[in-house]
Amino acid sequence: MPALLYRVVAHANVSEGVPGAFLGISAGAALGFALLCWVTYRYLVRCSAPRAMAGMLTTSFGNVSYLGIPVILGVLGPSAGFAAGMGQLVHNVIFMVGFPVLAQLMLPAGTPTRTSPAAGGSCAPSARRWFTTR
Repeated sequence: MPALLYRVVAHANVSEGVPGAFLGISAGAALGFALLCWVTYRYLVRCSAPRAMAGMLTTSFGNVSYLGIPVILGVLGPSAGFAAGMGQLVHNVIFMVGFPVLAQLMLPAGTPTRTSPAAGGSCAPSARRWFTTR
């Protein structure tokens, strides 16, 4: 897939510039959904902050663009490839750079404790039962 993205972006007509509205919508949608996921894990499911951060990342990180880009190219043609490639770039920057920085700022450093995502047991018991019985 990276080779396809590189090829599409390299052969794109950039005379009209970067589609700013599309990039803004992509960034806003990714960040908005991530915030919704974090609020859900933190306050509805009542998870600890580290567990809510892990839940937010795993829930909101989408891999659907790798499927969507070939579909977009097939339906809309090569002219849509540049916008799709830029949307993927925005997504990758947010999730692969922004979230680790956010986690470092929000979570305490050090060895795993009972409140770390790896330690387990930090969500409300009723929430654990709901997720494990479905």
